[in-house]
Amino acid sequence: MNLLSKQLCIGGVVLVSSLISGCSGTSTAQTPEEAARAAEIQERLAQTGYKCESVRVTGSNMPKKRCTTRQQREDEEQSARDYVDVVSKSIPEKVR
Repeated sequence: MNLLSKQLCIGGVVLVSSLISGCSGTSTAQTPEEAARAAEIQERLAQTGYKCESVRVTGSNMPKKRCTTRQQREDEEQSARDYVDVVSKSIPEKVR
């Protein structure tokens, strides 16, 4: 590589990195109406028991964000209990 192409390459890297850092530093201010709407949404989510958690999916090492309501979590727990009951009843007494 000659000197000119090295300088152009370095210049391109500097330009791209400055554009990226410039975009990430920009912030948008909320209007009072937007802030009130966001607060209302947060209140509704809290009432329904909305909760997000990071879970690891089988076959992947990257966690995924999973959000559920209180009712969904209760339904899943009941479904799991029902499944365990069905499976445990299908096992013969001698094996248990």
